[in-house]
Amino acid sequence: MALLSLRATDSAGLLEVTGEIHDWYFDTDDIAFDPLAAELAIPFRRWSYEEARVVAVDPPRRTWLGLGPPLPVDRRGRTWTAPWYRWYLRIRGVRRYSVDDEAEIGLADFDQITCSEGTLRIECNIPVTILVHVSTVDVQLEETANRLGYARYHSTEGAMSYDGHVLADPPVRADLAAGRTVSLEEIPEKYG
Repeated sequence: MALLSLRATDSAGLLEVTGEIHDWYFDTDDIAFDPLAAELAIPFRRWSYEEARVVAVDPPRRTWLGLGPPLPVDRRGRTWTAPWYRWYLRIRGVRRYSVDDEAEIGLADFDQITCSEGTLRIECNIPVTILVHVSTVDVQLEETANRLGYARYHSTEGAMSYDGHVLADPPVRADLAAGRTVSLEEIPEKYG
């Protein structure tokens, strides 16, 4: 697996970094500032789409009004698991920073990064804002091979939901671990 490393030194680069980090979770207590290196590191977690596995398919159900035939198996919701990996957002040339954790829950997910007059503004979907005063725009996004656990999420007809928790690794069916392709009918209705 090739690990992603992306560096931004201008607004266009920040837009690209924002696209990679959007909606991924971090703990505000894990933010670390190294004053000697003038670097702020924000570790966050992101699951691997390439390693995602379906572990359950929703049981047959009728449309939302209860009318008509049951939804075909390819339109039913699915529960997935995927490993969480450690990533880092590193900002260099940092003079000072502040975290406004309005939510006071210590957990946030990235929304966007913008820059104006020597200040990077990291806004989150949860009401958390990080202001980073910098001498120059130098932002590095780094993927690591450090596996943290796994995520469980549910998808239904284009919509997806997950809670951001890091769970212990699930038991793996031997045939799935060996890479055997299974049909949707073979996937257990309940994940246990």
